Amino acid sequence: MSDPRTDLAWFSLFSMKGFGPKRLHALRRAAQVAGLEVTDLPAMAREGLDPHTLGLGAATIEALRNVSIDSRQRDFTHLRESGVAVVHLDHPGYPSALVQRMGDSAPPVLFCKGTIAILAAPGIALVGSRHASPPALEIARATAHAIACAGMNVISGYAGGIDTQAHLGALEADGTTTLVLSSGIMDFSRKPVFAHVRWEGNVLAISQFDPNMKWNARSAMVRNKLACALAQAVLVVESGVHRPGKMSGTFDTGLSALKLGVPLFVIEPRTLPSCPPGNTELIKRGGTAVAPADAVAAIMADRRVRCSASPADDHDRQLSLL
Repeated sequence: MSDPRTDLAWFSLFSMKGFGPKRLHALRRAAQVAGLEVTDLPAMAREGLDPHTLGLGAATIEALRNVSIDSRQRDFTHLRESGVAVVHLDHPGYPSALVQRMGDSAPPVLFCKGTIAILAAPGIALVGSRHASPPALEIARATAHAIACAGMNVISGYAGGIDTQAHLGALEADGTTTLVLSSGIMDFSRKPVFAHVRWEGNVLAISQFDPNMKWNARSAMVRNKLACALAQAVLVVESGVHRPGKMSGTFDTGLSALKLGVPLFVIEPRTLPSCPPGNTELIKRGGTAVAPADAVAAIMADRRVRCSASPADDHDRQLSLL
């Protein structure tokens, strides 16, 4: 279990202007070297901490002096009362794979609602167009169902189209699914399309953004990288390609997987009526082509993919915050 006071401190730092991911990662490293907690730093800065003592710049020390942990107590309490957990770099549930893959770009704080144990579950990210063709939607749902039956978590972005079908397929198999949001966690709600499936215990919603932030196109692109970094593998079902001034979100996710070193699998374009050009291009760039019927078997057989049973299957280890 995490310490609520530490959770509050991380939330306060995250909320302060000027404390982006790189600075928060640097603060944590500095504190670890000195045998301190990040929570110690604001008070030390106000007491005249020498910038050179921890290898921190004068601007960072000055920013720390302005941090008031208790000033965010009411907002933090509201989050907790709403069932939201603040999972930060020092939290026992924070996925170490994020830092391993993303370095200092890894979100230092994740706002989570649902079954926290799912964060540790090996998962496959299923991604595709919001306006996917009917055959692609069917493939997404059936594939997610098969992934869940194989004991893996299904990760997707909670958008329309492929994302929704991926989450539905997993939940209809009574499996688990992670909803990676492109808006703040307080903007999250259960969509009516999920009314017929088991939700409590099987779902984790996460956001790396300010809890009250609304959706925007930029945050959707940022969210794509998090979805990849959380996954053991990424499967692209149907994708467009980059056009001048407009990047397909799915195509961007595929590129992110390749850059992060996450195994990328792509549904063979010829198996879809639209023969999606993004699929063709991602295969050219290093994605592994798979036929819909063979996709899950191919992913599970790949030596790069860890396929141990999901810890979320053990209900004694679940921490449900819904």
